[in-house]
Amino acid sequence: MTEEQLLSRALTTTLGALPNAQLVEITRRAALGSFEAACRGLLRGTPLADVMKSLFPEIPEDRLAAVERDIALTAIRNTSWGHLLSLPGQWDVCIRCHHHGQTQPLRERSGPAIAAMWHLGADHMVCLGLRAIGVPAMFVGSRMPGAWFRHGALPGMEFVLSGETGQSTIALKRMIDRLRKGGVVAIAADGSSGQRDVEMSFLGRRMLFSRGIAVLARLTRAPIVPILATWGAKDWSIDFHTFDALPLPPLDVTKPEDWEREAIVTTVKFFEGIVRAHPGQVRLEQIMRYIGRELKPTKG
Repeated sequence: MTEEQLLSRALTTTLGALPNAQLVEITRRAALGSFEAACRGLLRGTPLADVMKSLFPEIPEDRLAAVERDIALTAIRNTSWGHLLSLPGQWDVCIRCHHHGQTQPLRERSGPAIAAMWHLGADHMVCLGLRAIGVPAMFVGSRMPGAWFRHGALPGMEFVLSGETGQSTIALKRMIDRLRKGGVVAIAADGSSGQRDVEMSFLGRRMLFSRGIAVLARLTRAPIVPILATWGAKDWSIDFHTFDALPLPPLDVTKPEDWEREAIVTTVKFFEGIVRAHPGQVRLEQIMRYIGRELKPTKG
């Protein structure tokens, strides 16, 4: 065992012996400090409120401070729960499931489904939401989640890495296989692979979005079902939302490339409305992507 692993184990043991209230305060302070440092470094002196105003001009001036506070809270919760849930046997998350009428089709489906996520709010906790409604999905991402994922997973739940080229090829094959067997694949819709990406307007910027989720849907004829996990307004619980499957063009009368583009545009436009409705759930790293991936100003 390396020195770093020994230190990590000792730190976990020490933290695990503290009262829960004290742990929450320690992680809250650490997360707030990290958020403030990130703002100073990434925004290079530009006030966060000014950046948010450029992305969300519809937010009234008297609400900007509240939105900025909510973004800080989102950062604190994401960072804190990542550490707290890694401690053995002490922590659980309260999940509130919304739109119960819409969870039934996903839970009792007779065929495959693509659960489309967005990097917003508590997106890394969507597995807990799907667990709460009894859907053992395959999750795809560029980084493995903490040990809490294995502890809270349903039988049949698994995580597949898809970051580097080799990993992405293997992940695609596994996703297609899972869907063709009638399973559910949960994947973020706001990535950008750089190859055959779709350029479109998002929050007033021209941005690129990967065709990946559309390719999956076209090859397997699986519906795209948006899901969302956001932090509760007054506590540390998580609100889990499912929505109706997105309306996609008919496959048999549309060229594959055109079909994929239309499917991506439909998906991104749906989530743009979600992001505009929850500006306080936007994560700082996503803000940097939104303002950093700008190609040229949008007209109209």
